[in-house]
Amino acid sequence: MFQYTISQWVLFFFWYCFLGWIWESFYVSAVTAWKERKLKFVNRGFLHGPLIPIYGCAATLILFATLPVKSNLIAVYVFGMLAATCMELVTGTTMEAVFHVKYWDYSHIPLNYKGHICFFVSLFWGFFSVIMIRYIHAFSEKIVLGMSLTMVEGITFVLLVLFTYDFKVSLSEAIDMKELLETITESNETLRLLEGRFDAALAFGAKMEIEQLRARISGVRQEFKISITEKREEKLSVLHKAQELLEHVEEEYFADKSQLLEKIEKELRAIIQRRDKQFIYAARQLKRNPGVISKKYKEALDELRKLTNNLK
Repeated sequence: MFQYTISQWVLFFFWYCFLGWIWESFYVSAVTAWKERKLKFVNRGFLHGPLIPIYGCAATLILFATLPVKSNLIAVYVFGMLAATCMELVTGTTMEAVFHVKYWDYSHIPLNYKGHICFFVSLFWGFFSVIMIRYIHAFSEKIVLGMSLTMVEGITFVLLVLFTYDFKVSLSEAIDMKELLETITESNETLRLLEGRFDAALAFGAKMEIEQLRARISGVRQEFKISITEKREEKLSVLHKAQELLEHVEEEYFADKSQLLEKIEKELRAIIQRRDKQFIYAARQLKRNPGVISKKYKEALDELRKLTNNLK
């Protein structure tokens, strides 16, 4: 197994990243087309380019684990299954801990562990290991070993540069999506709090103006949770009005008046400072990973999905 150079190993990694992208993209595109009753190509994966690193990592680990026992198909099956499953668990757990979202989820399949790994998917990894060692890698090895080392190193270098740039951009998008989900969640909580406090004020017989503002805030919460540029002014107007009204309303109606004003001020700053491109970048990340879920940001993620449906 150590007959390959580092450059050859890296080239194998990229090759299997590409094959994984082909499988994932066409499979998800077919499922999406069937559900939506129209042809639709989904560029799957964390990256923009035609590479899905988890497949490259899985294939590389499988090769390390199974090449020493490649003559024994049962050992290939077991070692390959264990290697890929461990990689999937570590990667899934790490990404959820960092971004608070799952980029794949097996929760709907029986015998899963926290949605990261699943018994039946692990069985698939075992079959994939056998097929890869017996057929796919034999073909791939013949091509790579047929190249001169200079060619392999040149191709590897170019791919590494492109991969690094793509990973940097995609990581920035993933961070944007996490920050956006946090912003949407905090915004919803602020609006929900204002709406509830105005309800309480109305119960004590506050002004009719409060009732009208409460209705407007409710409308913003329902319709403008994800506000693009043209809807930002409406949200700002409602919050400014709430701020102005709170400053003049009697304390007996709002015991937490200062807290509410602080939340409104924070929300106003967030809207003014927010980058609209962040929505687009996050939506593109989500569009490439339609199966993403998040327990922490479930409501915000559902709202972000509405935006992705409007993107071309």
